Amino acid sequence: MSKRLASEDPADQDNRKPKRPCRRAKSPQVGSIYAILRRHGGRALHVDPLFWVDLHTELLGFRFLQLPPQTLPVPSPSGGAPLQSKTPQAAIRISQTLNCLLYDTNHLLKPQWMTQILRTFYPTRFTAVSSEWPLHFGARSYPKAVICDLALALSSDQDVLRQTVGKTKAVFSAPVLAYINLTFLSKVRQNALHVPQHPDPKRRNTPVIRLNELHARKREPADPFEDAYLVAIMIAMAQQRVDAETAKLKATGASNVGLVLSDIPVSVMTISDDDTCFVIYKATVSKTLLEMFNEPGKAPQGSTQTTIEYVQVPIWPLLGLKERLGLALGKSVVGDFDENTIQTFDDVDSDDTDRAATLPRQTRQLSETPSPQPRDKEDGPHQNVAKVPSPKRPREDFHPALDSSFYEGREPESLSDGPRKRRRLEEARIGVRRAHARLGR
Repeated sequence: MSKRLASEDPADQDNRKPKRPCRRAKSPQVGSIYAILRRHGGRALHVDPLFWVDLHTELLGFRFLQLPPQTLPVPSPSGGAPLQSKTPQAAIRISQTLNCLLYDTNHLLKPQWMTQILRTFYPTRFTAVSSEWPLHFGARSYPKAVICDLALALSSDQDVLRQTVGKTKAVFSAPVLAYINLTFLSKVRQNALHVPQHPDPKRRNTPVIRLNELHARKREPADPFEDAYLVAIMIAMAQQRVDAETAKLKATGASNVGLVLSDIPVSVMTISDDDTCFVIYKATVSKTLLEMFNEPGKAPQGSTQTTIEYVQVPIWPLLGLKERLGLALGKSVVGDFDENTIQTFDDVDSDDTDRAATLPRQTRQLSETPSPQPRDKEDGPHQNVAKVPSPKRPREDFHPALDSSFYEGREPESLSDGPRKRRRLEEARIGVRRAHARLGR
C-alpha cells in the first residue's frame, strides 16, 4: 500500500478533496425539549399539534385547573331593574343568536354567531385577525400548524401595529382571545385518522381498520375540556404576540433586535352544548417556556410549570351574561365595566335599524318572523302549540308593479283569450279524429 502511494504523482495527491470533518452529535442539555424527545424516543411526540395527547400537556409542564362556575351576577326577582311590559328587540336578537350558536349544526356559521355576540356586548373592543398561526420550533417554523375558529385582538393594539409595521409585507397580529369548537375538533381529528374503506365488503382490510380505530381512540383526551390542542393554541398565540412586539421594535429603527420574550397572558373560549354554558380558559405563557421553543437544545432557566384555569359561564339567564363573561375573561380583555349593574339592552334599541344591518341573514330572518298568534278554541286540542317558523327564506317584497295580479287593470275582453285558445285545441283534436276516420274508411 505504501509503494502504490509513493508511485502516484504528487500533483494528483494535491487535487484530492479534503476529508469532511467528523461532526460529533451534541447531547442536549437536561430538561430541554430535545432531551425530552430523546428520553421518550419510543413515543410519537414530534407530531402535528392536532395529534397531541395528554402526555404532551404533562411533559411541557401544563396542568388544567377547574374553577367554580361564574354564576353571578343574575337579575334579582325582588329588586333591581323594574319589570318591562315589552322585551327589547336587542335582547330578542341576542337570544336568537345564542340559540343559533348552541343548536346550529353548521360549523362554519358558529364563528359568525360568536363574533356578533361579542360585538354586541363589547362594541369597538375587538378586531378579528387571522386564526391560522405557525408554530416556531428552534430555527424552523411550521406554517398553519395551529388553526382555531376565531381569533380576536384588541382594536387599539392592532391599530398601533398597523401604523408601525404597516409598510412591511408581512402581516402581524396580537391575538388576545381565541374561540375553538371542541366538538368539531374531535370530528376533524377522527377524520384525519380515517382509513377509506373499499366499497366491496369482501375486500375490506378489517384488521387495519380496527387498528386505526384503536389509534384514533388513543388520540382522544381523557377529559374533552382538557384537550392538549388548547396548549398548542396558547403557545402559538404567545408566539404571535412575541413576533408582533419584535416587529414593532424593528420598525422603529432599532438595530440588533432579538425576540422580545416576556410572560404573555392568553385566553381561549369554547362552548359546552350539554351544560349550555361558555367555557373560558386563561393562562400566562411564561418567558421560560417561550425560550424552550426558541432554543430546543438548551435547558430552561427557570420553572416551566403553567396552570390553565378554566371556568364555566352559564348562558341563561340572558340578563347578566355580559357581566359574567367580563368577570371570567377579565377587564384586561373586555375593558372596564360595572359588574354591579346589569345591562338591560334598552339603550341598544335606539340603533335598532343600524344593528339589524350588521346581523347575519339567518338572524335577521328570525327576528323579522312574526310571533305566533293564539288559536281559537274551535281549532282542537292543540290550540296552545306555537307555530314553528318555516326554514325557507321568506319571499322578498317585489316592486308594486310586479306585486299586483296578472289580470289586474286589464279589460274584461282580454279574459276571453284563454277559453278561445282552448276551443281551437278542441277543434284541432276533432280534425285529427276526422282524419283518422277517413283513413279507416
